[in-house]
Amino acid sequence: MIESIRFHNFKALRKAKVELSPFSLIVGPNASGKTSVLKALHYIAQLAARSPEDIFVGEAHPSRLQSCSAMAPGPCTFSLSVRIISGQKRMSLHARIIERGVDDWDFYLRNSRATTKPPLRLDFRDPAMEQRLMSYLGSTVRIPLSVLLQLDAAQLAEPGFSGEAVPRVNSDGSNLAAVLADMRVSDPRRLDRIAARLRKIVPAVQDIRFKRTPIESSTYEPVEQTGLFREVRNRSTGYRMLLDWTSAPDLGAELASEGTLLTLGLLTILEAETCPQLVLIDELERGLHPRALGTLVSQIREVMTHNPNLQVVGTTHSPYLADHFQPDEIILTTLDDDGYAVVGKLNEHPDFEKWKDEMKPGEFWSSVGEDWLKDKKGKKSD
Repeated sequence: MIESIRFHNFKALRKAKVELSPFSLIVGPNASGKTSVLKALHYIAQLAARSPEDIFVGEAHPSRLQSCSAMAPGPCTFSLSVRIISGQKRMSLHARIIERGVDDWDFYLRNSRATTKPPLRLDFRDPAMEQRLMSYLGSTVRIPLSVLLQLDAAQLAEPGFSGEAVPRVNSDGSNLAAVLADMRVSDPRRLDRIAARLRKIVPAVQDIRFKRTPIESSTYEPVEQTGLFREVRNRSTGYRMLLDWTSAPDLGAELASEGTLLTLGLLTILEAETCPQLVLIDELERGLHPRALGTLVSQIREVMTHNPNLQVVGTTHSPYLADHFQPDEIILTTLDDDGYAVVGKLNEHPDFEKWKDEMKPGEFWSSVGEDWLKDKKGKKSD
């Protein structure tokens, strides 16, 4: 489990520390750093298995992540540091990225369990880099594998086919039908658990079934000696997902509500044998009625009791969802007067002890907001 993550010059998180629980909820205004925390956790969790050149590209390119001023002297540096706990053992991992020149960056990794060694420069052009990295990290504490979910209802409802021995739901929700259909054959009890959990959250859903259906896809092959490509249509047989409702059996998944599909996708990922140890999800409440949110949280917590290595971090704008968390599980973010993120826990509010027995966490958060974090930061700097 990741206990905490520190930020230095990372987007709006110029200088911040976030303390995490097994199940954490990040709340705050738009553009105050909530999603940036999720993405940073995802980036650093991938460092044990992927090249930084593969991670920090596109929207994650260092030039888009750093918050250094263009007028600041010297090279820009930003860093992410996580503290990981596994059983009774702990490890701190510090990833530092330094600008060398135009579109030229150095990546360094420091492991607290390798205090006698200098920081490891991550140069994956070195064929022995993977072995060097594994040796440097050691085997006592592992970086948790992660998934950053960006579930899309349309993708979740699509028919699916997979040639993999153990199919997986993709981060956007695609391949859900193939995964659940495979469970029907290989692990029906797991599918029954998912269906039972879904019924508790969306009682109108009675069952999940599947129908074989043709699936067409396209690939592009090069045309010899022309430099052109031609489209090749592929046809296979996959599965269409059907949901039985109380008053309308045998309806295609594409007719289900967004909330139903998002909930089914999340439950499937959490229950899957291949579930990563760290699940990150934006807008955990999306598409669900406020009264269903407590059931969603209780079902996630139940999954976590059966999988003690699972850690879930979500964001929300819903005080109704926050009502179902402990105050020390709720992380608040806001921006200071300079436009940088300030972070704190709900139970750090100066009046929390006075009101904790009178208000639910979401109600207290709605009442006090996040601006008090700026005052807390100012007192620390005095």
